[in-house]
Amino acid sequence: MSIQTGPDGSFAFAGLPPGKYILKVQRCGFLAQSLTDGGPTTPEINVPFSLAAGQKLDGMDFRLIQGGVISGVVTDEDGEPVSGLLIKAMLYSYDPGGGRSESPSSTRIAHTDDRGYFRVVELNPGPYYVKVERDEPGVVLTGSILYRETFYPNTYSIRDAQQVRVEAGGEASGIHISVRLQRVYEIRGKVYGPCQGEPRYYCLLTAMSVDDPMREQPGRAGTDEKGAFTFGGFFSGEYQLRVNAFHSGTGGSLSGGSVRIRLVDRDVEADIAVAPLAEVYGIVTADSSRPFDPRQFKITLSPITSIENSGTEVITDDDSEEDSIGSNGRFNITDIHPGKYVFDIDENSNRESTHGSSQNGNSAGEDSSMMYLKEVNCGGRDYAKQPLDVSVGMRLGECKIKVARDAGSISGAVMDGDKPVVGLVVIAISESRELRQIPRFTMTSKSNRSGQFNIHGLIPGDYLLLAIPENEEQNYFALDFADKNQRDAVRVTVKPNETKTLNLKPATPQ
Repeated sequence: MSIQTGPDGSFAFAGLPPGKYILKVQRCGFLAQSLTDGGPTTPEINVPFSLAAGQKLDGMDFRLIQGGVISGVVTDEDGEPVSGLLIKAMLYSYDPGGGRSESPSSTRIAHTDDRGYFRVVELNPGPYYVKVERDEPGVVLTGSILYRETFYPNTYSIRDAQQVRVEAGGEASGIHISVRLQRVYEIRGKVYGPCQGEPRYYCLLTAMSVDDPMREQPGRAGTDEKGAFTFGGFFSGEYQLRVNAFHSGTGGSLSGGSVRIRLVDRDVEADIAVAPLAEVYGIVTADSSRPFDPRQFKITLSPITSIENSGTEVITDDDSEEDSIGSNGRFNITDIHPGKYVFDIDENSNRESTHGSSQNGNSAGEDSSMMYLKEVNCGGRDYAKQPLDVSVGMRLGECKIKVARDAGSISGAVMDGDKPVVGLVVIAISESRELRQIPRFTMTSKSNRSGQFNIHGLIPGDYLLLAIPENEEQNYFALDFADKNQRDAVRVTVKPNETKTLNLKPATPQ
């Protein structure tokens, strides 16, 4: 059901049957919004609210935000306009831990017209990377001459690109990007290892541009029975070429390798040696005498990936590696690709749920949100408070992981004088900059219609607390955000099993 607002913006839905509803609003030139208990948000977050029989909901207000614009022109190396090219305005959001998302949280597109001009509209406020690329999907044939993907201002690397900041209702104009025609090359070579003459295995290759580390080379290349491969579609530049060896029966990745390739003005040949993937194993115990059933949980290794650190000699998989914990507390995570990871503990969703208590007396319904990794001792280093660098073929054994179940909580309300403030992000950030790179040391909540918030499962320690407007960039996860906003932050020490209650004032972030 849809209605049109009155001249003063008012609206009312009458005669609705009881049930769950999603309330959305749209207007040309403004950003679409939906409404949840935490206030207006993007329409992608479809959180329904309940309406009981005879219930009347008042104050379901929206404050529309006018979309921003990025406009400019694309020319070739002779200064002539280029039409029909695809323009992408990409906003990358921060993640807990301070990294930037591998995929843009928001992307809007446009095309250049016959004069080379473009205009990207309805943008959320924030800093955008502007990129020009061809609008012809499909495989790029070796030897083709095409306009090269280019970031503003005239660079092939996202790390050298300049962000364009867009304000609500504003227009960032005069963006000029110059594109060049370049030849497309190919990489040929051989994979040495189990894919050579061994029918039980097969190898697949992928490539990542070091200049644009967020873009994996489209498609994959396989090897023949002798391990030879041909992989095409590359512009000049540096690439990280990775190979995975799979068992044809299980489909699991058993080994891998990678090599960095530099293309200048011709096709290149490169050989890759396949080596066993890494392995991490050890034992998990609880730090109290209270019964603990380790079978309910799993140990995970989550990769740290970011536009700031991608394109290095090793590339992590997008997915976390994990292993269920056995009844004796032991775990063994295998087939780990090189990269940087953080340890964590999660519920074991693959295990069939039980009722009552387990054989050792532990309740199957234990609140896992109050659990955290207190120690992860591997080879004399504690990886509970620092990332783990995984190299090819590494075997990190007898890790001793200690799980604590005494996390704390902070609850309260965000108040502007005596008025509750709805829809603010309440963030608890570790005072230690070193700990901020571990995602579990930064936690958030959102103030509801009564201004109430609750941050559950905080690891004991010292935190900075701020109540700030939500934004798509999520810059409050940046490692230096707390340092820039210490003046408005409330310092809180969370003790084991402690629940703190306090009120916060809205902050104006720097």
